[in-house]
Amino acid sequence: MHQVTASCLAQSPQVTPSRPGLWWVGAHGLEGLGGERRLIQSLLTRAQRWHPDARVAVASSCIAAHVATWLRGAGRIVPRGKDRDMLAQAPLALLPMDTELRDTLASLGLATAGQFAAL
Repeated sequence: MHQVTASCLAQSPQVTPSRPGLWWVGAHGLEGLGGERRLIQSLLTRAQRWHPDARVAVASSCIAAHVATWLRGAGRIVPRGKDRDMLAQAPLALLPMDTELRDTLASLGLATAGQFAAL
């Protein structure tokens, strides 16, 4: 955790270890250094030293970036203003809920956070 955090800090001063294997890295203000695309490539290269299937995404919110890594794989940018659209695609498996509620939603044919929100 410490080595990866230090490596991320070399790319951005805004690094928060969330849990083992997950870091939130701020991307604002890095336009002069190549912007989001360069940050993603650099972080992905560093992360793949520790895990070959590492994923990196950029979004306006941490949770939208997290969903983007699950839905779209490595190296994705969620365009500004599109976090809501990304979150709507999140499978219900990413939402914390008890088994009974999850089973009920599945029996109603709901599979995404967007479908649940529309309900």
